[in-house]
Amino acid sequence: MKALKRWWADSAIRQAVLVFIGLRLALTLMASAARLTYTGPMAPDPVMRPYWGITPVSGGLAGLLLEPWQRWDTLHFIKVATVGYAGFDHSLHVQPLYPLLIRAIGTLLARDWLLASIVVANVAYLLALIYFHRLVVLDFSEDVARRSVVCLALFPTAFYFLAGYSESLLLLGSVAGFYYARRGRWAAAGVAGLLAALARWQGALLVVPLGYEAWRQYKDSGAGRRWQNAPWIAPALVILGALIFPIYVTLGLHRPPWQPFVDMAQKWGAYYALPWIGIMNTVQLLRSGGGQLSDVVNLFVAMLFLILALAGWTKLPRIYALYSSLVILVVLLKVGEFEPLLSASRYLLAAFPVFIVLGQFAHTPMRMRLVVYPSCTLLLLLTAWYAIWGWVA
Repeated sequence: MKALKRWWADSAIRQAVLVFIGLRLALTLMASAARLTYTGPMAPDPVMRPYWGITPVSGGLAGLLLEPWQRWDTLHFIKVATVGYAGFDHSLHVQPLYPLLIRAIGTLLARDWLLASIVVANVAYLLALIYFHRLVVLDFSEDVARRSVVCLALFPTAFYFLAGYSESLLLLGSVAGFYYARRGRWAAAGVAGLLAALARWQGALLVVPLGYEAWRQYKDSGAGRRWQNAPWIAPALVILGALIFPIYVTLGLHRPPWQPFVDMAQKWGAYYALPWIGIMNTVQLLRSGGGQLSDVVNLFVAMLFLILALAGWTKLPRIYALYSSLVILVVLLKVGEFEPLLSASRYLLAAFPVFIVLGQFAHTPMRMRLVVYPSCTLLLLLTAWYAIWGWVA
């Protein structure tokens, strides 16, 4: 009992658990309500509702609570977890860590792969919230940490952290990597970065901030202690994590090591261009009346993150500003033929330092309400749209 009290006394754990439980309940209710009241078509369709041969969940409690989350890329991850990379065309755009964890946990859950995908993502998200709070406290106050966690958790597209997607694994690896690097625990930082790189390709970007932090601490330490904790191991492990899958693709699947990047481009008809091209194309698309809800959300999130990232260069330690700017740049470099900003509202969630800037901004009750009320409203609406097979990101 005393251990439980000490555990609950930890403000990072307490806030993360309360936020997580509240969001899990609210978004589950919203998704289930949207699914129950929607009268449109829901049968599998190769374009509008692609199940990739996976049987839709139906009936009973699972049909009510789990079925609204059996959507889009969740089915990609489950297909790779159960069949392997021969499951569907362009499957190599899926990094291996999340499918491997789905396979492992699903085996323990009587092969309920959808439930396994949600369990893995949700546990990772809860841990990520704890690490995020603790990370922010290293440089800012408890109040800033609490507000930053709320801003992250209630962001309009944050429901992807609770769905069967790998975003929560990437967030966990990234935030934990930062946390351990800031504390000089380089082996732990490297392992976290390695796992982030195996969760999503953006995780490989951690090599830059972790390398920068290693160099900064190396310069600031005494000559006799500079290499005592082996700071080089963190960026080295991130590089290793980025190389593992291409090596497997070459040796295990007998495909070129660059094939995953080809699959990513072919899946979306994507190409690489200057970072403002996707924004300009989206604006033109919307002005012509040809855009969709996803284009509006992508444009809004991209512009907001650009503003917050620029502010981060004056409000955050350099390592945070460097990472968020790098993530945004890489996301904006990829342009889609039909959706110019290509799920930017989801991919940009990896730039977690912008939420610290938002937490600093919301330092008065009025500003906090200005952030929370519209964000929470949009989060619920986009969750409902996702639950009825609406495309968000």
